[in-house]
Amino acid sequence: MRKIFLIHFIVFSVTLFGQAPKRFFTKFGGYGVDIGYSGKPTLDRHYIVSGSTSSYGAGNTDVYLVKVDSMGFPIWEKTFGGFGNDVGRSVIQLPDSGYVIAGFTNSFGAGGYDAYIVKTDKNGNLIWQKTFGGLDWDFAYDLVLAPDGDIIVCGNTSSSGAGKKDGLLLKYDLLGNLVWQKTIGGIENEELRSVIKTNDNFLATVGYTESNGDINGDVYFYKFDLGGNTIFYNITGGPGKDYANDIVQKFNNDYVICGAKTFTVDPDPIGLMYSMSSTGAFLWEYYDLLSVGKNEFFSVTNSYQNTGFNAYVRSRPISGFKLQADMYIGLYMGYNYKLNASGGSEDEYVYSVEALADGGFVSVGSTLSFGSIGEDVYLIRHDSTVYNYSSVVGVKENPKNKKPYIFQNDDKVNVFFTDKNVSSLELIDINGKIINTFLIRQEEEELKIDVTQIPGSVYFMRVRFKDGQIYNKKLIIN
Repeated sequence: MRKIFLIHFIVFSVTLFGQAPKRFFTKFGGYGVDIGYSGKPTLDRHYIVSGSTSSYGAGNTDVYLVKVDSMGFPIWEKTFGGFGNDVGRSVIQLPDSGYVIAGFTNSFGAGGYDAYIVKTDKNGNLIWQKTFGGLDWDFAYDLVLAPDGDIIVCGNTSSSGAGKKDGLLLKYDLLGNLVWQKTIGGIENEELRSVIKTNDNFLATVGYTESNGDINGDVYFYKFDLGGNTIFYNITGGPGKDYANDIVQKFNNDYVICGAKTFTVDPDPIGLMYSMSSTGAFLWEYYDLLSVGKNEFFSVTNSYQNTGFNAYVRSRPISGFKLQADMYIGLYMGYNYKLNASGGSEDEYVYSVEALADGGFVSVGSTLSFGSIGEDVYLIRHDSTVYNYSSVVGVKENPKNKKPYIFQNDDKVNVFFTDKNVSSLELIDINGKIINTFLIRQEEEELKIDVTQIPGSVYFMRVRFKDGQIYNKKLIIN
């Protein structure tokens, strides 16, 4: 008997015949809460996602590492962790095609939470894992491959340093040996949330400080060399709390930082974009006073196609305080922003955006829409037309209450229709070619498809309804 596996998949794409789609979204996960915090393109033109899962693994939540192909389907998935809570906040790919994840754990280590660093091979198999911390709470949020081939990690520590919580920098070699460690801060709280390699082959990190500037917190920028020595730092902010979540350096060497700020009269954070020169001089600042409720920019990236632009992502409350996943495309002076929204009928969260070589972007987060039982990892692939459209139009949920039931029966696929308004069913190969179309009469309740003569591969089953809605399934025939 031939085995047929069915995987739920939702997609809208704009593509040429025989090519991978350039614009789509997908979700994956189990019955628990599964979140993507970091997503990046891989050397073989697929995608790698790190996050957390409570659907799989050994503990309450485990680090979740998923490789997704160029069509939006998972190739493999791995979990790392113990019996407690383990989260993968950021992932990078190494020149040898392996991966390194930075996050935190309370399954291992010395204290309440420890920074957690995991290295895998190109197939996601564990090579080594390290924890760093003391008796209190210590976290890692981001990492970058340094110009000398080592790994730089940023986060915060409450176990060491000068204050209540200090910024934390760690340097590891590729064998997992700690090269050096450094804390940054004063008597109050500091945190480092993003780290990058600069255009002049040094390093820079951003977060916030409460020990310098406003006691509520100001954006903190810190540039340092490969030995962890200070080059310069910059503190900016106003009344209320200002903090940075991410940073990029543009091709003209200016820095663009995103995060949030609050005002003393309103504790809800609003999205903040900030830019300064390579020497730390203020260039521009933008914050969104028009949005209601809590919102902040989580991630920023450059555009490879339009070098004057940046892309930013955030989750923003809209009508009824549903959270919508937003991406902004902005001109280099911090204005003329274009909104690109996506999502379904429930909440969406988006935490990371990365530029792609073809001018598009990939962003990841989580979704409660599209039939999710808990939260599912949510990946959006934008093409270069993102500069021209105002939303990911045409992205629709699979029709509710119209889902056909599809079963394997020996060498056949049996499709049972729950809605009488099905017009046709198409079987499509991985290149987008329709290999068979079945016209469905209104009185038909079941369709049997003989697959004995169909070569083993990945296929898509597309059910079309008379009202124009479409239901998609992925079909693997072995």
